[in-house]
Amino acid sequence: MENMVKPTEDDRLIIGCWTEGKVLDRGTFGSITLWHNTKTQETIALKKCLRGVAEMTDKLQERWVQEVEILKKLDHPNVVKGLPVPEPLLVLASSLPFLAMEYCSGGNLRKVLQRPENSCGLHERDVRCVLSDVTAGLQYLHSNHIIHRDLKPENIVIKEVDGKAVYKIIDLGYAKEFDQSSLCNSFVGTLQYLAPELFEKKPYTRAVDLWSLGILAYEVITGQRPFSPTASPAQWIPLVHNKKSGDIRGDIAPNGERCYWKTLPSETCLTSVFKKDIEKWLQILLETQPEQRSRHCGLTVFEILEKLLAQPTVHVFCIGTMSVVSVAFNSEDPFMDSLSLALKDATDLAPADQLLLTESGRVADVKYIKDHYKRFQEAGEVMLYLIDTSDDGHKEEESLWLQQLHYCTTRLSDNRTYLKSIEIRREWAVAAYTVRQSVHTFQNVPRAFRSFQAHLSSEIPALQKALSSIHVDVNKLTAMMKVVHESYTTDVEFLQDWKRSKGVSSADTASLLKQWCACDDLLSDVYNQRKKVEYYFNKFNKLCTILEESQRTPYGQCTPLEILDDIMARMLQLYEKGKQKRDYASVSSTCMDMCGTIRELDQEQERVMKHVSPYMRSMLGVYHELGNLHHSIKKLSNRIVSISQDLSTKQRQRQQSIWNLLRSESTYVQPVVPSPRDQTLLPAVDCSTSWSSLCQQMDEQLKESRAQCNEADTVFELVDANIAKLEKECSELLKSMTTK
Repeated sequence: MENMVKPTEDDRLIIGCWTEGKVLDRGTFGSITLWHNTKTQETIALKKCLRGVAEMTDKLQERWVQEVEILKKLDHPNVVKGLPVPEPLLVLASSLPFLAMEYCSGGNLRKVLQRPENSCGLHERDVRCVLSDVTAGLQYLHSNHIIHRDLKPENIVIKEVDGKAVYKIIDLGYAKEFDQSSLCNSFVGTLQYLAPELFEKKPYTRAVDLWSLGILAYEVITGQRPFSPTASPAQWIPLVHNKKSGDIRGDIAPNGERCYWKTLPSETCLTSVFKKDIEKWLQILLETQPEQRSRHCGLTVFEILEKLLAQPTVHVFCIGTMSVVSVAFNSEDPFMDSLSLALKDATDLAPADQLLLTESGRVADVKYIKDHYKRFQEAGEVMLYLIDTSDDGHKEEESLWLQQLHYCTTRLSDNRTYLKSIEIRREWAVAAYTVRQSVHTFQNVPRAFRSFQAHLSSEIPALQKALSSIHVDVNKLTAMMKVVHESYTTDVEFLQDWKRSKGVSSADTASLLKQWCACDDLLSDVYNQRKKVEYYFNKFNKLCTILEESQRTPYGQCTPLEILDDIMARMLQLYEKGKQKRDYASVSSTCMDMCGTIRELDQEQERVMKHVSPYMRSMLGVYHELGNLHHSIKKLSNRIVSISQDLSTKQRQRQQSIWNLLRSESTYVQPVVPSPRDQTLLPAVDCSTSWSSLCQQMDEQLKESRAQCNEADTVFELVDANIAKLEKECSELLKSMTTK
């Protein structure tokens, strides 16, 4: 009685602990229903046949049984797993077996592609995930000698695992087991995804899955199939058969001419590097000759894609051109040089004028890129920000996306596009895509603003330290100059006294005074250096004030531009509603509403740039001033060292001249010691008069120097007090900048 079938009020069945849920999918012959175990919380998808054996052909019965048998033996994370049918649910059994499968709650890929935000294909990060998972699952099937034969978005389901979407292949009803050398002849599958050899009913191999993979990949990337997606089979089948090797898309012009391209359309969410690589891969998959589809240059298509997906890529937002530049990263090459040249090609910005910053404002280097590129690549986000540091940097130019927005309004305003609803719907899709991409790109503006701001702020502490150091040095130099000057003045006075006492002429001491005067000539130079330090401090404080003001702006905060997001959401709603309309009046109304929304986006972006641009130019001026200040302080520091050395040299030279003078005087007054015979003949002479006089002068000079040293100590104390006050003011200013 435990497994008795009990209907609920809403006609859902309860069998034991299992409760019937919603119908996930329903086809001509079968349905997939959700079942939930209220005891174990397990959820499964149960596929059962809606028809009896008598109503189904032998082929259909074979397909049904075959899918059950194939799923039982497969086990891969990218292929939906077959499960044993819970025993209580066996009471629902019919003549054909049930198929229990793991439940994938994310729906199928077709529903994802139908979302308005994916009007021109998925975001690159999602494209990478889809291709990685689907090719892994398909490669597994082929390694188990199974051809799927019906690969399409409806047969790719999504399951969330650890917060990440995992894509899985389902519906193996058309799958066929094969030997390595076998060829198949049955014509099955969805027409739009079938390989050319199937149209001709030729024998085929697993290469048919590779063609379907190419069609699916193209649709995931662009939002539509590659060969005239809106045309009838009678039109696009010849289009496929007549394409040349390397063509990956084609369409029929209004005059009936067939047109082909070897590249993807511009309306995709792929970055330039990945786009070029994936185009080459699609050229292999979409070869009409099946033998050319599986390998290229010795590698299988699976190996080529694996290598392509593993290629590290760096995305750089260039605020000057409002564009994102992508560059393949190779840590073994001189990558920064390659990146700089690639940015020059994309922006016409000379390497010397490129400032490449991380999101935190740090100057980018190879180590940072190597350590962090994977996180940004998986998220599909910009990693670096390029600032134009040239003299005319941050000049306002019309961005590529702004040009695209203007083009969209022109197309939507053209009444001729209303003639075919299919064409206008594609115009709507492109318009929705353009608005979405424009908003996503523009959201990088405040991020670049904050990155540049953080970079400038990071330069302040080092500059503050350099200024404090130079302030100490110039005050020490001032004190030293004062001591030297006082010594010089005293020496000159004593020299004049000595000259008068000895009756020495001015001509005899002129050269000595001239030599001493050279030391005092540095006095004005020291004064000039002090004025420069004062000037640099004032300039530094002004630059800090400018930075502080920039942090008060909304763009200096970590808040998104919500108005732009709102405009984008309204545009996507217009597109979604427009797809359901058929009459001319509704189509015309949708076109006008879209044009109005695009103009609103244009005006809002213009308003933001009018606010951001002056601050960016102001911060660019700060950037140059900080660089000049660093250079000036270094130059001033060298000059102070040079003056100090000159002072020391000249002071030593003056002291040397004094000692030379003393030695000459000592020689001049050297007493002659008489012989005992002469002592009685010569009178006593006082020989110590001049020598004692000079010694007395030196004692007085020494006392004066000591007094001056004491005075210098007082000066140093004042210097230390001034430095402490200065550092406190700078610290408070920096603190106010970092907290805002």
